[in-house]
Amino acid sequence: MERHTVYDLILSHGRTDMYLHFATVVGDFEKVVEHWVLEEEWFKAIDTLNRQVSLPPPTSSSSSDSLLAE
Repeated sequence: MERHTVYDLILSHGRTDMYLHFATVVGDFEKVVEHWVLEEEWFKAIDTLNRQVSLPPPTSSSSSDSLLAE
């Protein structure tokens, strides 16, 4: 089953707790952080970020990265 379908199914039953659990189990921390930010639960959002094993690499290089390479 697709993740999107599972998320929709869980949320259609109002099971936010299961939504957060599923997202955590599959490593979809972006959904968990997004939820806590929308709920204005800033410490829970930060805690979720801190619990990630590794952060994904940046998607675009900045000018400071090119300065460091020189």
